[in-house]
Amino acid sequence: MKDQAAQATEQARAKAAQAGRLWQDKAPEPVQQKTAQGARMVRDNRNLLLTVAGVAVVAWMACRRRKG
Repeated sequence: MKDQAAQATEQARAKAAQAGRLWQDKAPEPVQQKTAQGARMVRDNRNLLLTVAGVAVVAWMACRRRKG
């Protein structure tokens, strides 16, 4: 079972790498630059984004609890 999971993980990694290479080959330069800028922003503000996501989940759960 673990071997199958490891194999599936490796296949997913290979496909992601292949998609990344295809993206670099096909995407226009301005789009690549904006995407890289967005990725840097996410990395630089990771804690803030995780906090906001956590608050959103808690708010969603609270609203769901009131309705149900």
